[in-house]
Amino acid sequence: MKAAEREKEARRRSEDAKRTREKNHLLGLEETVDTAGQDSFPASDPPCWSATHVGTPIPVRRQPEMFHDVVQRIRDDVRLLSEVIGERNDRSSRGVENLARAADAITDRLRDAGVPVRRRPVDEGACNVEAVLRGARLASETVVVGAHYDTPRGSPGADDNASGVAMLLALAHSLQALRLERTVRLVAFAAEEPPRGGTELAGSRRYLRDLRREGPRVAAMMSIEGVGVHVREHRWPFRLVRLLKSDLAIVGDGKTRWLLERAKRAFDSAEGDLTSAIVTHPLLFTTLRAQSHLAFAREGIPAFMVTDTAPLRSIDYHRATDTADRLDYDRLGETSVALERIVADLARVERASL
Repeated sequence: MKAAEREKEARRRSEDAKRTREKNHLLGLEETVDTAGQDSFPASDPPCWSATHVGTPIPVRRQPEMFHDVVQRIRDDVRLLSEVIGERNDRSSRGVENLARAADAITDRLRDAGVPVRRRPVDEGACNVEAVLRGARLASETVVVGAHYDTPRGSPGADDNASGVAMLLALAHSLQALRLERTVRLVAFAAEEPPRGGTELAGSRRYLRDLRREGPRVAAMMSIEGVGVHVREHRWPFRLVRLLKSDLAIVGDGKTRWLLERAKRAFDSAEGDLTSAIVTHPLLFTTLRAQSHLAFAREGIPAFMVTDTAPLRSIDYHRATDTADRLDYDRLGETSVALERIVADLARVERASL
């Protein structure tokens, strides 16, 4: 009698396991893993194409947050990076330690947002931190949104670029409420400030090489570079320049004017009082050579930067006075909404091909 009961229990467990496997298959939990890419990474660090990294094709949709909650989280993120952690670079022992602390903090914040996170090495002392929101319709095409988290020596980097990283973290929350058709990769870059910015040692260059090796097509790239300083802080004589009277500039080379105009339309569709202006420049314009989006633009990828043009309007740029108390957090909240509109538009497949 006991043997018969054991056999019956074994059959029941086998049938339950079979039903579980079938259910997981329908939910998309059994993904096809890129075995070629798998060989390049240890089992504890799966490649970006594995199910553990990109999540399921149909993620749980989050409800939009209250605006004041978004603003408070942005304030907390900027203060964490600039006040609690501080200067972040490889120029001093303290800077190196803080760079690692910042990478840990960004990783934790992204995980708290509920998105898959991966750390990609730049060198022995720095890493890029990547979160992936998988597209529901064209997952093999990706939109990269990047913001560097390192700072120049001696600066806590609240505007440049804790504000940009805070926008990245805000997007990790808000984009989950949308149906993204292309995959979106949110990347916090290391090693973007001089002397490594704009060279082959920069975090953005290393990240692009990783993507080229792994194979996804990059449809577009948006870099967020200091977005916390606004119109009232224009310096003389720049306050006379009509173009710079906008809150934020959408900057790219002349060949991507169509993309800049598309981004501006999406930006302007957001509710709020923010204004934007398009700025085009030659691809080899030396004053912009260290900006993250140029690593992609030089490879023929449509890319642009959203920035408050802090070098032209803030006396705190790259200084010890670039502190969290000097930023406008309500404006940063509005900026996060406008940037969400841009990313959602770039990830939309039915629009004109990128």
